[in-house]
Amino acid sequence: MLIATATSGWAEPPTPTSAARTPVVLPPIQQVRYQPLPPPSVTDPAEREYQIQLEPPSRERLFRIEAEDSLFERIKQEFRQRSDRAEFPKEVKSVQLDAVRPPRTHPPMATHYVAPFVCYHPLWFEEKNSERYGWELGVLQPLASATHFFANVALMPYHFTAEKPWSCEANVGYYRPGDPVPLFFYTPRFSWPAVGAQVGTVVAGSAIFP
Repeated sequence: MLIATATSGWAEPPTPTSAARTPVVLPPIQQVRYQPLPPPSVTDPAEREYQIQLEPPSRERLFRIEAEDSLFERIKQEFRQRSDRAEFPKEVKSVQLDAVRPPRTHPPMATHYVAPFVCYHPLWFEEKNSERYGWELGVLQPLASATHFFANVALMPYHFTAEKPWSCEANVGYYRPGDPVPLFFYTPRFSWPAVGAQVGTVVAGSAIFP
């Protein structure tokens, strides 16, 4: 290739020196492979390896009962043996709501709870064990029900005087449906006038029908 000079017009390019002919040696190309991570620094607590206990704890350690303060102190001592420090969050004291919340300006509201109940007239022939609470005596249940019925028929004067037919009763105070209720022996409410009416009826019946 010809180049122009300032004095003699066109001239040939200069000959390269021996230094320019020296080949450039490049480092060998290595394949990309997994490089292991450097070992963690012992001085950095965040990068220190945590030792996990692989042996199962003993019965005394598993069922140990200790207070919260002693638990925190034991954890601090265990970390101190590994040249580490255990930090726990600071305890937040409870805030009094009355000091933060403004006082109420509206009058307090009151409500009344009305328990569900059913009013009815006296049930002289009610068998509470079997009819209300689901008790059953197996093959003896018909005999028990018949005995209960005829006994109440004989005590009609007593029931009529102790519990008037027009009086009102309610199911308040009984067990709720599904509650485990034991087998009770229910007796009618005691009343001296009812005893007198029962005795007078028996005596009058004996005199009328000898």
